[in-house]
Amino acid sequence: MAEPRRQLRPQDARADLDAAAGVFVLTSGKWSATHRIADLDRWLAFYRRMRDRKGGIYAQAYAPVVDALEDLR
Repeated sequence: MAEPRRQLRPQDARADLDAAAGVFVLTSGKWSATHRIADLDRWLAFYRRMRDRKGGIYAQAYAPVVDALEDLR
């Protein structure tokens, strides 16, 4: 029987690169998303805006995602 996948907490955000497929997979909490590598800068800018909006009150939720994406660069 397969072992159940451990659910990531937001602070455990992870970004994995699949260069052969030309994509990266971003995983955090209960969600994951697959995007083209060519769109990495656009997604990084989006999550930075989310992190910084309203004086940074959302930083705790979005900073780990920004960090994971920056690690891909």
